[in-house]
Formats: sequence, C-alpha cells, structure tokens
Amino acid sequence: PLPVKVVATARRLEMPLPEARTAIEEKKKKLAVKDRCQLH
Repeated sequence: PLPVKVVATARRLEMPLPEARTAIEEKKKKLAVKDRCQLH
C-alpha cells in the first residue's frame, strides 16, 4: 500500500497516482543530486 502522505498529496493535486508517484520520484532525485553537490 502507498504511504498515506503520498495518497493525500495525489488527491490534493488531483493527479492520477502513477503521475503523482513519478513527480515525487523526480523530486527525490533532484534532492539527492542537490545533497550530493553539497557534500563534494
């Protein structure tokens, strides 16, 4: 099952879940890249 937060966010944005999940993954990737840049 999906985390409640993810479902709530998807509902709030009125997005289909697969799209919402993709958007969240993109955000996570960007954050990870940002963290990596700060570390080096």
